[in-house]
Amino acid sequence: LEEKLKITEFFEMMSDHILQNIESRRTEEYLDKRDIPTEVAEIMGIGYLDYKKFNQQLLKKGLTPSDYEQYGYKDENFTNTKLTFILRDEYGKAMSFATRELVFEEKIARKKLRKYLDKELVNKTSKRGLKDLVIKAVNEGMTKEDAEFVSLAATIPKYKNGNENLLFKKRNSLYGLHVAKRHKTTFSTIYLVEGYMDCITSYK
Repeated sequence: LEEKLKITEFFEMMSDHILQNIESRRTEEYLDKRDIPTEVAEIMGIGYLDYKKFNQQLLKKGLTPSDYEQYGYKDENFTNTKLTFILRDEYGKAMSFATRELVFEEKIARKKLRKYLDKELVNKTSKRGLKDLVIKAVNEGMTKEDAEFVSLAATIPKYKNGNENLLFKKRNSLYGLHVAKRHKTTFSTIYLVEGYMDCITSYK
């Protein structure tokens, strides 16, 4: 019970923090691009986590940031190019997080490869396979800078979930379920969609 309370309290603190930063430039740009109102983002728990500032908040409360690394709370998971989603259980209790990489450059990487390789080959190659095409492109004159860009774009995951814990088991969790349950007496049907943004857009 103590561990579960620790998890909930930590992610509720994280939720408060990202909602305070909901008007950060990167968050606003992404929400505007997707035509998502701020009030919807607040309900669905979307915002920007400033890792250094959040660490300071933890320390002021007498908490040790490294104690939460087991949940996926690490510097590399909260860079300034990532948007954070708070994950809640069906009752609305915070239990983990997910991040969305905003600088997602797969399209640009493919464009760079098409300068040197057959367009059809590049188009049909999976995202992971793009890295294998870099060597061929370099042999055709691709610059070192472009090669590094493509290699990085091919390996950066678009979304990343926090580590599983006593409350969060990915296969048993549905993002937004707690919001859907609030309206179960209003609507007779609940739709299951694939991704976080699909859920948010449907709610909007």
